[in-house]
Amino acid sequence: MRRSATPPRPRLRDPGPERAAVGATGRLGLALCLICAGAGAGPPAARIAFDLDRLDSSGLKGPPDSRRALHYELCIPDRPEAAQAVTVIDLTPQMHRGPPGRVGCGLGTLLCVGHTHRPGYRAVLERLAALPFVPEIREAFFE
Repeated sequence: MRRSATPPRPRLRDPGPERAAVGATGRLGLALCLICAGAGAGPPAARIAFDLDRLDSSGLKGPPDSRRALHYELCIPDRPEAAQAVTVIDLTPQMHRGPPGRVGCGLGTLLCVGHTHRPGYRAVLERLAALPFVPEIREAFFE
């Protein structure tokens, strides 16, 4: 019998499920970019740039006869993983490409505008602020 002149292909090393998952979704690259850019610096509570004590238990502010929700804005990377991470925590934000908002979103980011009118708004804001790619959450003013 004659053997093939072509040498056998080397077997590729299995990267393992952890490395394969990171490579497949690009999360590692996103995390490294955000760390290098300094996004998410500081404790989560410090990233919320307005006073939560102005709101009642329903997330409303203002005098008793005209209570209204506080709207907030934040920037996230324009990546499906980032948008999904936000919507898992909070369904209220509307995401916009282009306008910087008061929070100053730049190229490659989405402006997210949400509101506090719901029970548990404080925990929602704290969880959003804890995301590594959210540097700041500011009050939105519609002028």
